[in-house]
Amino acid sequence: MVDSVVERMERIIIERRLPAGYRFGTKQELCEQFGIAPATLGEALRVLRGRGVIEARPGPGGGLFVTERSPRLRLAHSVMRLREHGATVNEVVAVLDALDEAVISDAAVHRTDEDLKDLDDLMEQVAAVWHDPVDGLHANWKPQRRIAETMRYCAPST
Repeated sequence: MVDSVVERMERIIIERRLPAGYRFGTKQELCEQFGIAPATLGEALRVLRGRGVIEARPGPGGGLFVTERSPRLRLAHSVMRLREHGATVNEVVAVLDALDEAVISDAAVHRTDEDLKDLDDLMEQVAAVWHDPVDGLHANWKPQRRIAETMRYCAPST
């Protein structure tokens, strides 16, 4: 039951393109809307908060609000949903490959001079061992990891 509530709430946010800061409702309103018990909603909200989808704001005018998620977090959840729905490893890799350009473009917009220097150094390391399939593969992950770190630092603070 909790999984279906989580999925329904995420689907509403995605399909309606609800922006960050949108007031989703109060706990009471959501229990009534989804026809569920407060305990079920509480567990669903725990999952959604853990995923960075919803945040609770107390006080007058408070309630549950849609959060701004970082590109990296959105990507991770998209990949997890693919796996949950039976996608094969090859299908997930194909999706990741298709997203590489968007991820790199986002990192390029937010990069610093230090990021560029680090990436240059890492690419030299890749070039030095590329002839060896195992060492080349391991070295190739380091620039990708560094690009992901660049994106992490550009994520909006909440």
